[in-house]
Amino acid sequence: MRRVSFRLFARLLWLGMLLLACAYLLLLEVSVRRDVLLPTVYDAVPSVSVDTQFALAPIDSEDVLHSYVSQEGRPFLLRQDILLSRLAYLETPPDFSGGTVADLCDAVEAVLADPQADVEAALGRDRKEAESLLAALRADAPLLEMQVLGFFSYPSGLAGCALDWDGEPVLAFRGTDDLRDALDNFLLLPFNLSAQYGDVRKLLAGFPQAERIWLVGHSKGGHNAIYAASIDARCRAVEFNAPGFGIFLRWSQLRGLDRGVNYVLNGDVSGFLLFHLERRVVLDSSALPVEGANLFTAWHRLDSFFPIDDLHASGRIHMLSVAAEWITQILWLVLVFLVLYKLLLLGVRLVSAPFRLLLRRQARARA
Repeated sequence: MRRVSFRLFARLLWLGMLLLACAYLLLLEVSVRRDVLLPTVYDAVPSVSVDTQFALAPIDSEDVLHSYVSQEGRPFLLRQDILLSRLAYLETPPDFSGGTVADLCDAVEAVLADPQADVEAALGRDRKEAESLLAALRADAPLLEMQVLGFFSYPSGLAGCALDWDGEPVLAFRGTDDLRDALDNFLLLPFNLSAQYGDVRKLLAGFPQAERIWLVGHSKGGHNAIYAASIDARCRAVEFNAPGFGIFLRWSQLRGLDRGVNYVLNGDVSGFLLFHLERRVVLDSSALPVEGANLFTAWHRLDSFFPIDDLHASGRIHMLSVAAEWITQILWLVLVFLVLYKLLLLGVRLVSAPFRLLLRRQARARA
């Protein structure tokens, strides 16, 4: 009788978890349709009708961008946020000891001018990438005047660049760049137990006097930027192709996710992974595919967002992106709920063990 009752409990528990999983997937679907297909950057433009909001029109308008992301006073245009995200991948040049972005460019140029220099070892990027970044920064006069507070790198793999814009910190987070990041992605992110979260909090704590902190990031760096914005009300984040979160989100994080906006290129896999409750803008580009990119990287790379004038809001989501979202959600749900189911059953057995032992002794005494 007790065995039958335990089986019934186990089946009811499993049924309840399946219902919870179905409710979660329903919430995911509502989130996708609300955050991706309905509110676009063109909702902020009164002169654009619903019938034409998905037209091939450029989105590089400061007023439109600021209106959509609701980040009043954000000092950067979309192309500048992308450049800062690219800057996060740079290592500190050997001859750079501080100064402005212009001074940093001089140090990068000195490395590139040395025919004997190992560019990738010195800058963390190959020569072509470093030259492209240098040219883009040289062409942006406002960014050249920014003070570089320094490059940060933590044992967990969290890395990037800290800058200053008119007394306000600007933190650019680097995306997946080494094995530490890859392990953190596959083992920890779906459970919201990233080893880098603690270092994100330490980094934010280093600016106790700042009233506003601007954040940018690409891929995993964008995910860290969203996380930082979710836990600190001073932060405002812009991300590019950033993955979402797992199912274990605290209520405080849910309330803070609206402090970031995630720009995702239609067809990218990373920007559709896991659960997204931050604001997302899905963009198409008439300039893709990028030269030398394959199916999985063509939409993911930061240079895929250029030229800005070829970006436009998406009317439909590519099947690749939809498949990535649903497959990863279902796989992680099965894994998470299966593990929780087994742990709950083990907990019930451990809790009930003394009572079962007592019942057995009473039965033996009666016999």
